[in-house]
Amino acid sequence: MNTPAIYTVYLKRRAERELRNLPQSIRTRVDVRVQQLANNPRPPGVVKLFRRRELHRQNPQKGGERPRYGGTTCDGFVKNTLVKHVKHGLTRISGFGKTGISLYSLAGKRLCQNAKTQDFKVLTRLNFNYRSGISSPP
Repeated sequence: MNTPAIYTVYLKRRAERELRNLPQSIRTRVDVRVQQLANNPRPPGVVKLFRRRELHRQNPQKGGERPRYGGTTCDGFVKNTLVKHVKHGLTRISGFGKTGISLYSLAGKRLCQNAKTQDFKVLTRLNFNYRSGISSPP
C-alpha cells in the first residue's frame, strides 16, 4: 500500500530541460529518485551544493586588482559536470590542472588527473554532489 507523499516536488524549467536531455536509461533512474524526494527530501549521502556571497571578492586586493570572479572553468567545461569517460564510465569533472582534467567517481573517489577532452562526452551539469553510490545517478 502506497503512503501519500508528505512533500510536493517541483522542478524548475531548467531542471526539467536538463532531465529531458539525459539519455533515457539515466532519465528513468533520476526520475524515480526525484519522486522519492516527496517522501524523504534529505536522503542519506546527498548534500546540496551552496555558495556563500563572497563579498570580499569585490574589494580590491594588493596592487589595486580584484581577484577573478565566477565559476571555475577550463576550455568551456565547468566543475561538477557529469561526463562519460571511455575508460572510467560515468564520472564527474572536479578540477583542472596543467596535465588535464581531474575526474572523480560519483562516490567521490579520484579516478584520474590527466583526462583529455577527446576521451569523454559531456552529459549534463550536476546540481548536487553525490557522496554515495546509493543516491547517485547510474
